[in-house]
Amino acid sequence: MLTESPIFVGGLFKSGTTLLRSLIGQHSRIASGLETYWFDLDWSAKQTTRFAERIKWLATFYSVSPEALSGYLEESGAEAFLDQLLSGFARAQSKSRWAEKTPGNILHMDRILAAWPQAKIVHIIRDPRDVFASLRQSRKWDSIEEFMARWTLYLGSAEGFKQRDYLTPCR
Repeated sequence: MLTESPIFVGGLFKSGTTLLRSLIGQHSRIASGLETYWFDLDWSAKQTTRFAERIKWLATFYSVSPEALSGYLEESGAEAFLDQLLSGFARAQSKSRWAEKTPGNILHMDRILAAWPQAKIVHIIRDPRDVFASLRQSRKWDSIEEFMARWTLYLGSAEGFKQRDYLTPCR
């Protein structure tokens, strides 16, 4: 683990998380790459093709050698793997901190804070009308009912964490 606590960015799709990740990655001390979907990794299925393909994609994007990747995979779970992967990514860029942006991070704050108690959480909240319009334009979730169910899930998941280091920049 690096010396500075990691940053996790999350929020509903099309809310501005990618823009924020890109801006954070420009900081001289923070490394920030593409979405890892670390919480979707099923460590009980390490031998499956789907798991191997996802890990290979992450290794390619984050320029991890096969030897390093093998060591990371020896770790006991997604949190340890993510920490090894992104700490290595940050060190390769001579940066002291990493940020991980996956929209669904906001649904996994219990896991994040259990593994990284000092982590900073940034929850992007954009006007729901703009998010829905953007989702419709990209041909995702055309139904208002499906959108509202996800909106409620994403905002409701974060409700209990507002007393700690939790930032909500609105867009």
